[in-house]
Amino acid sequence: MRRRDLFAGLLATLLAASPAAATTHLNALLDGLLPPQTPQGRVEVAARIEPAGEHFRLVVELRPLGDAKLVADPGSVLRAEAAEGITWLEPETKALEPGRIYFDGPITLALSFRADGPGEVRARLDYAWCLVGFQCLFGEERVRLPLTTVPAG
Repeated sequence: MRRRDLFAGLLATLLAASPAAATTHLNALLDGLLPPQTPQGRVEVAARIEPAGEHFRLVVELRPLGDAKLVADPGSVLRAEAAEGITWLEPETKALEPGRIYFDGPITLALSFRADGPGEVRARLDYAWCLVGFQCLFGEERVRLPLTTVPAG
């Protein structure tokens, strides 16, 4: 409550002295609190299925756009999700670089699986990213892709 009273008193004093000067001073104070220009950016996620001999690979690429950067630690994790007819050869994969703040650019994660027939491949992607010098966020994507062909074998 003291801060609010102090701020109100300061504002009243400035307004009494000179309303134009008070407005200028207040605008300068507020400008100092905000970044000069809010950074713009986002992370684009693209997924595809690739044949790999007698099995497949789910490949997921994360691309930072604009002022966005992908955080190297805690990094990104792609986790397999259960789906009928899909047998995952590994439960998850990670992109992680301890000791670094950001990845240099896009990153790619891949999980191998076998399929008993056509179906849907499902995975969950968790990643950290930042609008550099402004704000860091966590992202989550649910990847769902139809599998329409099965490798011969």
